[in-house]
Order: sequence, then C-alpha cells, then structure tokens
Amino acid sequence: MSDLRISRREMLTGLAALSSAFVSGCLEVDPHDRVWSWLMQAETINRWFTGGLASPRGVKTYPASAISTDFKINSLNLPDSQRMAALHGWQSWRLQVDGLVRRPVSLALGDLQRLPSVSQITRLDCVEGWSAIAQWTGCRFADLLDRVGVLPGAKYAVCYSADQDDGGTPFYGSLDLRAANHPNTLLAYGFNGQTPMPVDRGAPLRLVLPTQLGYKNTKFLYRISLVPDFSGLGGGKGGYWEDQGYEWYGGI
Repeated sequence: MSDLRISRREMLTGLAALSSAFVSGCLEVDPHDRVWSWLMQAETINRWFTGGLASPRGVKTYPASAISTDFKINSLNLPDSQRMAALHGWQSWRLQVDGLVRRPVSLALGDLQRLPSVSQITRLDCVEGWSAIAQWTGCRFADLLDRVGVLPGAKYAVCYSADQDDGGTPFYGSLDLRAANHPNTLLAYGFNGQTPMPVDRGAPLRLVLPTQLGYKNTKFLYRISLVPDFSGLGGGKGGYWEDQGYEWYGGI
C-alpha cells in the first residue's frame, strides 16, 4: 500500500508541475494542440482523483518515533505583529470568522482551545520536493464550521494570514468545504507538544491540511471567511500562490 501511495503522489505532483510549466510559458505549445488541452485539465483530474481517495477515513498517521528532526521553515516574511503578540501571550489575538455564516464570531485562542482537541502526527509535503513529519494539536476545522453555522451558497473557506511578501502583498489561501470538513484538517495551535506553537511555525494558529501540498497550509491565521466564489479576491485564483501560477487544488 505504501508503494502505491508514493507512486500516486509522484504521478500527480509531476502532472501538476508539468501543467504549471505549460501555463507559465516555460514550454512553447500550440494552445489548440490536443496534448495542450489535456494538460490544461490536469488540475481537474488531480482534484477528482485525489479527492475521491482522500476519504473520510482519514490520512496516514505516524508514530512519535517518525517525527522529523529537521522541519524546514517556509514563510514569506515572519510578521512583526506575530512576534509582538507572542511576547504578550497572544492575549490580544483574535480569529475572525465571517462571510456566509449564521453566527459570525471573533474568537480568542482560549475559545479555540475549548473546542474538542485533536492531536495527529502527519506528513507535510512541499511543492519544492521535500517532506517532513510533525505532531499537530488543534481543533478540527469542521468543529469550527459547526459552531458558526455555514449558510447555503458557501463553497469555500478563505484563510487570511498575517504573512506578506516584500512588496506588502498579504498572503491568503482557500479550501473547499469538502476539504475543510475532512477529519484530518485542523486549525492547529500546537506543534510537537509545544502550545502555543513557535511563531516561526505559524503561531498562534495555522491550517493543517495533510491531504494537500504545503503551500495550502496557511500560517499566521487571523481571519476565515466563507464565500461562494473568488471574485474580487486577490487575482481571482483563490490564493496568493495560485495568483502566481500554482494550481488551486494542491492535492497529494
């Protein structure tokens, strides 16, 4: 089974990368070519195939002995606001949940910690080609959605980060409600037994989405908004990296 899992991941990641190369202009093609048309559907194929395999049974978990001693830190820029908040124990930090919800809320870290707590040891796979295993502790995204009540018409959860690039463009990401309700999708506040997690890991709250690639695991969360589509949001692709050319569904 493990051989099949690796083969599937390598196949889908390679397919997505090849499609991205075409889209970004790395390869010269005739847009009317039949191969081009097929590759342009790679994200749809990826989403359908991996979405069906990432069933509610959950993803593979690991023993504590498998936790990685070297876990790279990938962020655009570590937000100064997060450093300052950490010095004060995150007392002023809030998670805003709004959009198409029945009960918009502003939650303190303690409010999230009072939701049912889950710890899981899962693997994060980066689009750069490396992977690492860590223990994450937090609440299920699904439990937060149950608390606020999702209204009809909501299709995506947009996750806003305090992270930003050198030009001041803020980072954001999104996931559909199927992924948000997956049992292994967490809003994590603990990392390898440390609660709150270290700032450079995305404190005080980060999305843990082990069914998708690392760039979909938004750090430094401060707002989640339920929306019907991505119109009027950044470049309209559903995320900071997607606006740069990455596929929206980074399924593994």
